[in-house]
Amino acid sequence: AALWEADSGRPRKKGMMAARRLAGGSVLEQVLQGQIDRLSDVRANEELHNWWNWDPAAGSGAQGAAPSGARGKQKAAAFAAGPGAQVEIEVAVADLHDRVIGGCHESFSALGLPATLMQAPMQQAMLEFMRGEGGLGDDCFVVFGCYGNGQVESALQKQLAEVFPEQMRSLEAQAMAEVGAGVKAGYEARLQANMANQGKVWVAHPSVTTPSGSAIHLVGCAAYPRCQNPTEEVAISRMFRTSLDAVAQVVSGQGLCGGAAKAGGGSWGGWGGGGAEEHKKVLVITHALGSFLGHNEPELFGRGLATGFRDFLAERRA
Repeated sequence: AALWEADSGRPRKKGMMAARRLAGGSVLEQVLQGQIDRLSDVRANEELHNWWNWDPAAGSGAQGAAPSGARGKQKAAAFAAGPGAQVEIEVAVADLHDRVIGGCHESFSALGLPATLMQAPMQQAMLEFMRGEGGLGDDCFVVFGCYGNGQVESALQKQLAEVFPEQMRSLEAQAMAEVGAGVKAGYEARLQANMANQGKVWVAHPSVTTPSGSAIHLVGCAAYPRCQNPTEEVAISRMFRTSLDAVAQVVSGQGLCGGAAKAGGGSWGGWGGGGAEEHKKVLVITHALGSFLGHNEPELFGRGLATGFRDFLAERRA
């Protein structure tokens, strides 16, 4: 059972939040808002806020990279997802570190790429999608950094597991399946998976249907342990490019099968899809993949994301 099931009438596990619609939105929206409120608590997180140079009271600081304008269609690019199928894609980078957002603005603008940039938690971008505030997106893909063994360890992963437990278990199962049969589960197997899966990408099953009927897909990138092969920036670029390839395959209805993708190409872990639509809109929400507190050059995450998006569009321009 998962939190979004509160409005569907499906059974819930004991101990979950009461199944009811709360004032101001669905239970899913309430949980996401609660996470945002906890992150925004200045007294509890003053040291982190100072490190990120983030003032929650100032709002998300949403801005656009080239071309400029309000969030919406002008922030979207287009790619071909098969014969007669065109997809509009918007990339939204939501990160708490001002230098990550600044690096994204510089890099996306330099490459002439559209993007929505928010100095805010990823949950804020997800809420805007669910509430239809962005004006774009039949489907939403949340692309985030995870460990190569799929274990939930970082703060963001724990927050996602609170909202999407089934999907996070799916990512862990796919990651451990990469280790191969014959390797006993345990510390050694998880350590082996952490290193062997660097740069791979998995799409969680199933997707989540929001109260408005839109779909949210979780896309896990094996960004931890930190990968610097051949460089950290290149590794980020390849992971994000592979994530976008997986998004394109889900949207095109080709179906996902086999193992996870290696950064730079391959197949994707996941499920079979439906038929392609003639025209579709998708929103990809991501952050500084592989970032950690104390990183000495957070701007490189912006360069990596922008380069990965550029390379994806170069091959799939509609």
